[in-house]
Amino acid sequence: MKYDVVLCTFNGELFIEEQIISILSQKYKPECIYIGDDGSDDKTIKLVIAILKEWRVEYKITLNKERLGYAKNFINQLLLCKSNIIFLSDQDDVWVPNKIEIFEHSISQYKDAQLFFSDAYITDGALNEIESSLWDILKIPKKRVIKYKDGLDKRFYVTGATTAVRKSLLSLPCIKAMPNSVPHDGWLSIVASLTGGVVPIREKLILYRQHGDNLLGIRSKSLWAGYSDYLNGVKRHKRIDGIKGRIQVLNTLIGCGLLDKNDAYLQLNFYALVLEGLNKRLWSRITLLSLYKKYKSFDNVRSLFWDLLI
Repeated sequence: MKYDVVLCTFNGELFIEEQIISILSQKYKPECIYIGDDGSDDKTIKLVIAILKEWRVEYKITLNKERLGYAKNFINQLLLCKSNIIFLSDQDDVWVPNKIEIFEHSISQYKDAQLFFSDAYITDGALNEIESSLWDILKIPKKRVIKYKDGLDKRFYVTGATTAVRKSLLSLPCIKAMPNSVPHDGWLSIVASLTGGVVPIREKLILYRQHGDNLLGIRSKSLWAGYSDYLNGVKRHKRIDGIKGRIQVLNTLIGCGLLDKNDAYLQLNFYALVLEGLNKRLWSRITLLSLYKKYKSFDNVRSLFWDLLI
């Protein structure tokens, strides 16, 4: 299987060497590694060049003139790739030795699917296992092929560091139309679910490193921190931002012609009513109960409970 790897970097000198070597140690080597650096001011790029030259692998490095952010950085690099399969990689994880072989099996089996993602071990900075399964935390649907209605627009549970996509997905015009409210892996999985499907691979195929400098990661809050967020209105603001993000996604998908307009407009109307309710006083928010059936269809009843309280 011929494939490329996209690796986006930002001040990653501490762990980058270990990750690149884990990629190059796979049974099948990548055709090319595309590096998108978002303004590192440490030794990241010097380390990357030294390693790739030593291993004699083709690579292309883009030094962004201005900070793009991780989502746009990944999308830009993905669009440069030429192989039919492209793997995404974070700068601080480690691939298990047979990752590519296991992915190859699923990619050859599900020929219509556009995106594939695996489970992962969660480790600390020294790669000591702290959680045995990323999927146990994210509550991944137990399906062979995941579709749009399996909640991809509500919970961005596809983790980019565990993902591979077909180049045919990246050729779709809507990929460039990614809303700013969605992470790149969330957008790729949403579009893939509407154009062929998303395949979960049950094996744990990366060591997903959690450390003090993670841009994104698995973080759990204490009971007191969660209660504090509730009292300070943080939960309410997050909920409002989340709903506005879903509205942006729906409008983009309608514009791309990927969603049935009638179904999408029903969802848009529902979210507009929820936003209206959230802006009312607590005692007036009881009107949200009239949307019970719509919560069951477009969100979940647990969200209704929180919307009545926050």
